[in-house]
Amino acid sequence: MYKSTIAAAAFAIAGLLAAPAYADCAKDAMMTKEMAMKVTDAKKKEMALEHVKMAEDKAKGKMENDCMAEVMKAKEAMK
Repeated sequence: MYKSTIAAAAFAIAGLLAAPAYADCAKDAMMTKEMAMKVTDAKKKEMALEHVKMAEDKAKGKMENDCMAEVMKAKEAMK
């Protein structure tokens, strides 16, 4: 009983610590979107905004790794 209580508490704490990471990706996506809006090349801007949209969707789904991958693709598209 004691071990299961400790394990449950550890999982709860891990869940609380992971929550800010999702907010970080959403914040990164928002900042990347602001950068993309300033791009003058229409094709690069379109590609970057497409990746940002996908990143925002992934952030809403709490898929941190996928979200960050899309943010990185958006940044790459702006180069």
